[in-house]
Amino acid sequence: MAAAGRTEAASVIAALRQAPEEFSLVQAVRLLERAAREAAQDDPRLAGQTLIGQDGDPRLEPVRFSGAVGVAFPAGEIAGFADGLPPRLTVEAMTLDGVSGALPPAYAEMAIQAERGRQPAYHAFLDLFLHRFVSHFVRSARKYRLPLAYEAREAGETDNVTIALKAMIGLGSPFLEDRLAVPDEMAIHHAGFLSRRQMPLVALSAMLSNIFETAVEIIPFVRNVIPIPVDEQSRLPTRANPDGTFCRLGLDAVAGCRWSMSRGGSASASGRSPMTLSEAGCPTGPR
Repeated sequence: MAAAGRTEAASVIAALRQAPEEFSLVQAVRLLERAAREAAQDDPRLAGQTLIGQDGDPRLEPVRFSGAVGVAFPAGEIAGFADGLPPRLTVEAMTLDGVSGALPPAYAEMAIQAERGRQPAYHAFLDLFLHRFVSHFVRSARKYRLPLAYEAREAGETDNVTIALKAMIGLGSPFLEDRLAVPDEMAIHHAGFLSRRQMPLVALSAMLSNIFETAVEIIPFVRNVIPIPVDEQSRLPTRANPDGTFCRLGLDAVAGCRWSMSRGGSASASGRSPMTLSEAGCPTGPR
């Protein structure tokens, strides 16, 4: 599975290399960060790389950003991709000079003249600031996009969204992690349901269907007959017991030795047989 995943990632990187203008900036960085983590597993020299926009050494980041030179209208967010350690992305939609830049047009003309004269020092100086500027843009995108924040855990970063979801369902303390009969990821996935005081019927059915991987239907208001113990059955007052026992009308008086209740009863029906579903949910079962 790992080899297949790396082959798929390599094919996506090849597509990024051939047509970088078809990728968004955040998605391209996401792919390169994942490829760098997979490469670090095979090459110890690549270990220690950090995510883009963090407070560590910028030389350990898995990608460098460079601004596109020119005043043409940008065709996409990315203008070019260059291999290397680390690879370099030429950013077109977010530059310091040029059409989308904040600097005056004279700086773009100076960059064009420097490139024609094969003097890369001027543009490299601007890239020092551009790299940090774009890195913080990617960092802010990771903060407000749940999939990016979740993937940051693979690089050892803190996932504040998952921490908040754990706190909502009572798993905020590290001492309460990995103690459920199901993986914590399953509980986090249903945090919206589990955080409510009363779980709706549709939510319970959806959660059970996800856990048992089959369609589960909850049938509400199923009649349930509960036997009443002898010492708790209603008795009228007598000389030996002037107050009686559970004989207050409208409160605790019940005629007979059984109590029929349908308000709190329910039943489940699934695509599997009841015995198969029950065995799967046992502590020794597969679910």
